Parts: sequence; C-alpha cells; structure tokens
Amino acid sequence: MESQLKRQKEQELEQMKAKYEQIIAELKRNAASDKDFVTEEFKKQIAKLEREIEELKAQFAAERDALMSNSGASSKKLEELMAQMKKDHAAKMEEQASDFEDQIRKLKEKHAEELASLRQ
Repeated sequence: MESQLKRQKEQELEQMKAKYEQIIAELKRNAASDKDFVTEEFKKQIAKLEREIEELKAQFAAERDALMSNSGASSKKLEELMAQMKKDHAAKMEEQASDFEDQIRKLKEKHAEELASLRQ
C-alpha cells in the first residue's frame, strides 16, 4: 500500500514536472517572439525616421536652391533665412529624436512588464 502511494506520488510529481517544463518552454518561446516583435518595431521606426530625415534634407536643399536662384534677395537676408531653416530643422530633428527615444523607452518598459508578468 505504501509503495503504491509512493509510486502514485512520484507519477504525480513527474506529471507536474512535465507540465511546468512545458510552461517554461512556452514562456521562453513567447519571450523570443516578443523580442523579435520589438526589434522589428524599432527597425520600422528607424526606417521611418531616416525617410523623414531624407525628405527634410531634400526640402531644405530645394528651399536653399530656390533662395539662391532668387537674384533679388540680398546675401544677408539669404544667410538669415538659411540660418533660420537650419535652426528649425535642428529643432524638428531634436524633437523627433526625443519622440523616438520616448517610444523606445515605452516599448522597453512594456516589454519588461510583459516578460515579468510571464515569469510570475
């Protein structure tokens, strides 16, 4: 009777062990999937920001070329306009970089929370 109970308990323990090993394996797969998802989202955001930078560079070049072709504008006025455009461009780029860093931080926090909740 005692050996039968012992075998039954051992079987129960083995079943629980298998169940928990399965849960751990699933959590590991989910964590890898989350990491891949976050990485892809970061790549998308980086690509988007790089496209915006190129668009802004092209816009800046077009505006600069337009200003330079305008023979009526004085060189001082042209320099002031270019300085203002550079300043505006730098401010916008800084704002976009800050927004991107905030997005990255939020995604990292969300990812950490999800991993923590999965580990519990």
